[in-house]
Amino acid sequence: MSNKYSATATASSKHPHDWGRAVSVALTHLIEEAQAKGDDVTENDLFDEDLLMNIRGGGDGVEITLHWTPASSRDEES
Repeated sequence: MSNKYSATATASSKHPHDWGRAVSVALTHLIEEAQAKGDDVTENDLFDEDLLMNIRGGGDGVEITLHWTPASSRDEES
């Protein structure tokens, strides 16, 4: 894997306790994006990885974007 991935999902509430589903959707989309680019990854590849989360308010809810650079990609850049 030598890519950087990002995925965005929305939550209809500005309360953090309501954001779980949006985070789950974004995580699923990260894996789908990696697979679409030809990387052989599963949700297990997210274990022990660092993800960056950006939260933007808008209207009544928020937009949550997750960014992931797999550790193997960071190692290749070093």
